[in-house]
Amino acid sequence: MALFPRLRGKVKEAVQILVSPFADHKFKHWPASELDPESLKSLKESIASGRLDRQEQLFMAMLEKWPRLRKNLGEIANAVARMEWTVMPWTEKGQQPTPEAQEMAELVESAFWRSEPEPDTVEQGADDLLKSLTYMLTCGNTVHQIKWASDDIIYPRCYESLSAQFYAWEYNYGRKDRLLLFRNGLENDLEGEEFPPDKFLIGLNKADVHPIFGAKLRCLVGWFGAACYGLPWLMTFCELFGIPFRTAKVRGNEKAKTEAAEMLQNLGSGGWAVTTQNMEFQLHDAVKGANGLPQADLIKLADEQCDNLILGQTLTSSKGDGGAYALGKVHAGIRKEVIEDAGQAVANILNSQLIPAIIHLNYGHIPSRLPQFVPSIRGIDAEA
Repeated sequence: MALFPRLRGKVKEAVQILVSPFADHKFKHWPASELDPESLKSLKESIASGRLDRQEQLFMAMLEKWPRLRKNLGEIANAVARMEWTVMPWTEKGQQPTPEAQEMAELVESAFWRSEPEPDTVEQGADDLLKSLTYMLTCGNTVHQIKWASDDIIYPRCYESLSAQFYAWEYNYGRKDRLLLFRNGLENDLEGEEFPPDKFLIGLNKADVHPIFGAKLRCLVGWFGAACYGLPWLMTFCELFGIPFRTAKVRGNEKAKTEAAEMLQNLGSGGWAVTTQNMEFQLHDAVKGANGLPQADLIKLADEQCDNLILGQTLTSSKGDGGAYALGKVHAGIRKEVIEDAGQAVANILNSQLIPAIIHLNYGHIPSRLPQFVPSIRGIDAEA
């Protein structure tokens, strides 16, 4: 379909970029400091101001330091991207779609899969967008800027995930409760503005009382602390008790004591030692097992809670009666439901925001009946 002459004026307006993060923003925003329990508590409570940037820093740290969390979120994101994404034209029940409805569906499908992100930037294509939108369910919100282009049609050339440095919830008394855009960042703009139409995809987890509390990862902050600090505690235990304990008796002056201390310090890595008549040392048995170590239990419990919250039940995180095959079928069914729910949540964002934007920019108006993205899990192994 050739670009309508009356819409050529919309192209310049459509391709305008509203937010252009600089390269240094990623370093300023990265949570570089160590997260002790007190700082975890502070970051979690920071949303009381309506700002989400501190909470985003917390979630970034959780993804960086907790392998099980990154794996689980990656499983959901990859499974959603592998679903069959079909654009269905609107039809009356039991009827065939009209030529106009079929044309709109074909235009949307062509526009969506025509993405052309630049390979050396953070721009996302269609597949990356599908993965990225799934994080709305666990992080509570996602915002993506749409970058448009045109040839025979106007289409989204790429998408760019926007950091919470550029948006926040309205906090002022008496104003409408909504997410606001800060084009120049929260540090530079005193007042936010409404998101302009056709420029952004806003994903909000509205299943709870308010999206600001809708982030599943908030439930895992305490368990993240257990997983984060349980590992160094466990490593310290292994360093202390995983090798034989050494003692020495020294006869002589301070120099002899210093030589004995250096010898014992190097004995673990060297595996040999030389003694004199002024010194004798003994090796004591190391701890033989790690059963019941609280450090290991903390890490295991944290990982199980992460599995249950993100993926539903798993064979490694719960026990039940019955055979392993039957239990595996139950857990696979739950995993399939989790993936289907995540796929439908992504489809809802595309259907309510991206499709109307594509139709509006190409047709000049938005009909009341639009095509819809329909994801299907057929052909996907829910246990993958």
